[in-house]
Amino acid sequence: MIIGFETPPYYERINLDVDATFSSRGTVIPRKVFYDRRHYPVAKVIDHRPFTPKGVSCADPIEYTTIIRGKKKKLYYEPSTSTWFSVKWRPRQYFPICALARH
Repeated sequence: MIIGFETPPYYERINLDVDATFSSRGTVIPRKVFYDRRHYPVAKVIDHRPFTPKGVSCADPIEYTTIIRGKKKKLYYEPSTSTWFSVKWRPRQYFPICALARH
């Protein structure tokens, strides 16, 4: 028998560095995302709207639906803190601690 513990599934906030253009009308357009020592150009911004993703701590962010490397990605901009982030789903994980012999 293996003894261990299981983590519940959760959403993780991943802070990002983003190159963005701030227009004179007050709109913000992400141009390039820096993550894991690499940069990814934002090919297109499909939509933006006020939206708070569930399960993460944030204050009135704006959700940007973008195309990055041919895939649809969600980016969030928090105007009150001037920070960018993304959200990643972390599934349940099991961590075995030890194996007990059956007698």
